[in-house]
Amino acid sequence: MPNITWSLSDDGHSFSSDGVSGTAQKSFFHDVGCCNLSQYNSHLNYNNVILDLVFSNNEVLVLASSDPLVPEDPNHRALCISADFVQLHALSSSPYIKFVYNCGDFTAISNELDNIDWAKEFSIRSLQDAKYNNLCDYESFILLRERAKALEREMFTDYIARIEESIVKNPKAFWSYVKSKKQSNCYPAVFTYGQHSSGNGDEICNYFCDYFNSFCTILAAPLTAQVRTPG
Repeated sequence: MPNITWSLSDDGHSFSSDGVSGTAQKSFFHDVGCCNLSQYNSHLNYNNVILDLVFSNNEVLVLASSDPLVPEDPNHRALCISADFVQLHALSSSPYIKFVYNCGDFTAISNELDNIDWAKEFSIRSLQDAKYNNLCDYESFILLRERAKALEREMFTDYIARIEESIVKNPKAFWSYVKSKKQSNCYPAVFTYGQHSSGNGDEICNYFCDYFNSFCTILAAPLTAQVRTPG
């Protein structure tokens, strides 16, 4: 609004506009009046016009900066605006309960807990109300249980994948896993081979001999081939 000039108002602090023209400017200053705003900047830029307007509902002091942080724009002066009408009100703290545990009678608490028949208490309560009679506790338990199971499945899958990848380079890891799945490191009391079972050491050795001998016989058997001659 370079066409507008500003003159000191009757209050001796703010400035009134002169030369308002056009629908847009009239509408703007109408809104300024409705909001009870006053303009406090009277410092001309280097082109002798005021482009930076300082509006406020309360009195403010506007001074031209004597030591700008950056070079000034010819159209916009560096201004220092002081306002002392702002009052900061600290929010009051809401009251809260603080438990002073260091002042508690822990001996009496321990005695009271020892006098409770916990077996009876848990036998007459369901899992849903075992704690604070609150269903939310049971819902939280379900959520945590599902997360634990999902994490267990994920870790077991990763473990099996590592075992499978290490079979070639580290067979010992595979057999360690196999042994960990066995309920006992001892040999079974009875061995079964084919239709035969025995708990005798000599017979068991013969079963192993027959088993491995069958593979050797198959591998050692000569290969036969039929050669078809053209008729």
